[in-house]
Amino acid sequence: MDWNLISKEFGFPVSLCLAGLAIMAYHLPKVQLIQKIRNTPSSKIRSVAVGLVELSGTPERPGNLLSPISGKECLYWRIVAQYQPFGTRGAMLDICDTESSDPFILKDDSGEIRVDARSAYIDGLNYKGYSFCLNDGPKGWHDGKESYDNVQKFIDSLDPELKKEFLSHSNSQIEIMESRLPLSNKLYVIGIAEPFGNASSKAHENLLIRGKTKMFISPSTENRILKKLGRKASLYVLLGLFIFAVSLILMAGKSYLLA
Repeated sequence: MDWNLISKEFGFPVSLCLAGLAIMAYHLPKVQLIQKIRNTPSSKIRSVAVGLVELSGTPERPGNLLSPISGKECLYWRIVAQYQPFGTRGAMLDICDTESSDPFILKDDSGEIRVDARSAYIDGLNYKGYSFCLNDGPKGWHDGKESYDNVQKFIDSLDPELKKEFLSHSNSQIEIMESRLPLSNKLYVIGIAEPFGNASSKAHENLLIRGKTKMFISPSTENRILKKLGRKASLYVLLGLFIFAVSLILMAGKSYLLA
């Protein structure tokens, strides 16, 4: 068996097949989310029971929550930091992945409930990226000294071990991505409601919505979400299926010619 010939003839179709499968694998969960949104009835907060719920209301940030670097008011934030080893051009390696842990409050005209945004798929996040080398100081920053000072304050606020990890890469290129869910007048939430802490009562004020299964949060209305996500996800799944089918046809043709 000539493996060089097989690699030459089937390399492209196999790559095409894997690309099609990857596209479908990435977008199928969105199609499933769309089905979940369509099939879950909306509830008033006072009527919420344990289990899958769909709510719309006015969000209220937990305490005086600010994103830790940009200092913006938000309902939730997440920071992912990576570094590129000094003198290399390889893949970025992780330093930390941290997020806010306090639930925000969602209110409607019937009551209020806590929402834990961790593990949620969130539409409408604001992003701010920082790329720097700590040893360059503020002169190496395109965003100026203020951004440099804010990042330094964030690093200083970390626990000693994590701060030590940051400083051990002072000669490396570091990239930080800060994402935050900004304040908004309305928010759509679908997730699992369960008792909060040690609460024995299952009344809405003792429940917490979290993402045990796929949770979704968006500042858009349900109709806009369905239009925006549904059209895109379905098109990409069809594209992935088309690419996968073409790859199978190409492989079948190659097999026939080599037989």
